[in-house]
Amino acid sequence: MKLNNNKGVALILSYIVLSSLITLAAGFALSSVGELNNARRFRDSTIAFWAAEGGVNEFIKNTAMLNSTNPQTITIGNSSVTLNKDDSDTTTRVITVTATLNNYQRNLQLEFPALAPPIYDNTISSGGNMTLTGFIARTDVHGKTRLTGTFSKSSGTTANFDDKLEGQSSSATTLKYPDSNNNGTSDEFADFVEFNRDIVSTYPPSQVVYVQSSSTQTIVPSTGYAGKKIIYVEGTTAGSGDVNIVFDASWQENQNLTVISTGKITYVQPLQSPAWNSKLNTVSWEGYSEPSFLVSAHSGATYTHGTTNITEVIDYSTSNGILVSNGNIALVEALAFKTFNYGSSLDENGQVPPGFEGLITTLSSGYSSTPSSWKEI
Repeated sequence: MKLNNNKGVALILSYIVLSSLITLAAGFALSSVGELNNARRFRDSTIAFWAAEGGVNEFIKNTAMLNSTNPQTITIGNSSVTLNKDDSDTTTRVITVTATLNNYQRNLQLEFPALAPPIYDNTISSGGNMTLTGFIARTDVHGKTRLTGTFSKSSGTTANFDDKLEGQSSSATTLKYPDSNNNGTSDEFADFVEFNRDIVSTYPPSQVVYVQSSSTQTIVPSTGYAGKKIIYVEGTTAGSGDVNIVFDASWQENQNLTVISTGKITYVQPLQSPAWNSKLNTVSWEGYSEPSFLVSAHSGATYTHGTTNITEVIDYSTSNGILVSNGNIALVEALAFKTFNYGSSLDENGQVPPGFEGLITTLSSGYSSTPSSWKEI
């Protein structure tokens, strides 16, 4: 007798189908949970990224916000945002912004170049007094003159200033060297030496002439200096390593050269006519001296940690740029007419001349609100 009973088969098939459906449903559920978690991670990560951008914008609105308190943590939306500065490079403030949301982080790092101190807006700056002596002599200063001391002149001389202020704070009239040797005291001769060694090391060797000598060095025009950025003469003691610059011919066109000395720089200017768009800058520890006669001209930034002495004899002389003397400025003129014209020492990117990087005032000059670089780390 043949039995026609399919109930067992149907039951087995039902179990198989049900198991398949449950497996598929579980797979879909797991997939959905995974997709949901991925979506949440993407959402939180994206929110953290834009929160980090918000932190950057907070710094841009107030680039001094980390001067007194570093780091700082703020809340943007539901994100915790920490801003941290790194000023180890005095020419650039590096800002790292970390935003955290639900254990997800996004990190941005930006560099903001330091602004040149306001002193770079002055034609003449002196941490001491400025005097004019002689006979049948005249001095005109176009632009700003800022003196910590006073200005005085002898009879028989004439002086005209567009904008002169006396009794100014030294922070507005002098440049100070940072504590480059890390001994806790800034603006020492040792800082000057170490600072300029560090500066020299940042330039390609082909752009630097580095002379270690305590004797006087003489620099005359030479095509061999074409393309050079810094000539650094380093003596063993403060006041040694003097430099005499005797440029009796035009310098190379479009050059921006800085001569640095641990001693005194004497720039003799007979019939000096600078080439078009060229600048000769000087940095000296002991002092700066400029004897001129007949017709002469000079373009560039002049800085000395010491005093400045300018002597004009039967001369019509023009200086275009800035003069910063931490000490006194003495002008001695005989049958002479000296003109100082302000000329920005900054390049098209707002950067100071070679060798002046990191040379700061005692008060922070702040940082640009426009970053020079941006990256996610």
